[in-house]
Amino acid sequence: MGAPASRGKSNGWIVSPWFDLLFVANLLWPLAFLPGYISPSGQPYIQFWMAYFIATPHRWMTLLLAACDPDRRGRRTWLYVLLAVATAVILAAVRWGTGGFQCLALVYSLVLSWHFATQHAGILRIYSRKSGGGRRWLETWPPRVFIMYASLRVFPGFDVFLQTVGLNTHWVDLAMPAIPAVLLLVEMIDFSARRIPKLIYMASFFGLWGGVLWAAHTRRESLGFALLATVTLVHSVEYLAVATYYAWRRQTIGSAGLFQRMARNWTAVFTWFVLGCGLLYSFGDQYFVEVWFAVNIWASFLHCGYDGLMWKLRDGATAKVLGVELPSTTTA
Repeated sequence: MGAPASRGKSNGWIVSPWFDLLFVANLLWPLAFLPGYISPSGQPYIQFWMAYFIATPHRWMTLLLAACDPDRRGRRTWLYVLLAVATAVILAAVRWGTGGFQCLALVYSLVLSWHFATQHAGILRIYSRKSGGGRRWLETWPPRVFIMYASLRVFPGFDVFLQTVGLNTHWVDLAMPAIPAVLLLVEMIDFSARRIPKLIYMASFFGLWGGVLWAAHTRRESLGFALLATVTLVHSVEYLAVATYYAWRRQTIGSAGLFQRMARNWTAVFTWFVLGCGLLYSFGDQYFVEVWFAVNIWASFLHCGYDGLMWKLRDGATAKVLGVELPSTTTA
């Protein structure tokens, strides 16, 4: 975890080929198709490790950045505090009024779908800038539409919604893959060696979400469970990888303070943070189940909301610390 901050400045990679392929493009995700990936109950055998030491740390990493890094908050500390308090109040009101959080399931699904889609689109824009540009609108909105549709398609109620608005689920399922097909075709038409990392990343996440859509379309429930678990794993690893790259860059860039000191010892900080999250999850899930569940819901909503505030690539300071140069006449 101690790579120099100068990596990722050329050749189209964010960090380096091996790092990007393993932790950003996550090229090992097709292992989810192996028969032994999930148990007879439908849970992946890596569920414990994924939930305790990958998914939870990725969620709380955003809160760590918001609390310790003034560069991510900008001059909007008041907004971050307001969102934290407002989210806690809303969750408490829901719990008091309904006796649980079940009524938030639909809202949470929509927020999470948008969050998955936005993260992929954001990282795609980083690759675009590192490989010489790209098409902002084309790489921002169509991927989000495809990923959100594939994500929501796994919920049975989404079929009913499509039918009520006059759409045939079967034909929409068949039409949606045109989005990744067109984007990949455009990228191959403009092919250059510097665009290889971007093309690999696109093929990887479009392949994963295409698999989710295919499993839902063909009603392969077991495969659907495996791929949804893989989506969570890929999303979490991808986020932790970008946060790690950011920490490496922050060793010498940005304002001095607590987070910069943490960044200069990132291997130790990251290791203890992941272990701490796993141990906290284990303790809370065993002794304070309802409270821990509520705290995790709170952290999940803040994770989605804060990410939308702190990772604006069109912001010059954010672009610089991520090793991206923005043209003076355009935005990212």
